[in-house]
This record gives sequence, C-alpha cells and structure tokens, in this order.
Amino acid sequence: MSTPLRVHAEDYLAMRRALGFKLTTFGQTLFSFIGYLDDEQATVITSDLAVAWARATPRSVREVRWSRRLMVAWIFARQMKVLDPSDRGSG
Repeated sequence: MSTPLRVHAEDYLAMRRALGFKLTTFGQTLFSFIGYLDDEQATVITSDLAVAWARATPRSVREVRWSRRLMVAWIFARQMKVLDPSDRGSG
C-alpha cells in the first residue's frame, strides 16, 4: 500500500528524471526517508523526524553523512510545501 508521501516522492522523482536528472542515490535516500516516515506513521514531514532519520542509520556515523541525508529530506519537504502549503513539510 502506497502512502500519500510515497506517492508524492515517486511523482517528484519522475518529474526530476523527466527533466534530465539521474537521481540514483538521491532516489534511494529519499525512499529510505519515506520508509522511516511510514514506520513512524507520520503524515507530515517535521524537522524532528528528519533529524532522527538522518542519525538513525548505522552508516551515518559522521556529521557529513547526516548533512547529506538531511539535505534530501529538506529538498523533498520544500517540494511538499509547494504542493500543500497547509501542512506538508512543516516543522
């Protein structure tokens, strides 16, 4: 079952790829974030969830890796804010 955030992520990646972006690792990282949000039963993206996800991954032992993961979450949250300014990407 696809959650609304997962559907938005799929649409977002399809749009970016249609514009010529490869997004191989970006897409994998974004779906990791979406999976985390699904596990947390989150329907909106918050800063607290993004930080928790970035730091929860065993490979994320350095701040530089956390920063890259947070960047993916932030870029997607910004897109959600454009699609639904009432509640997406807040926090």
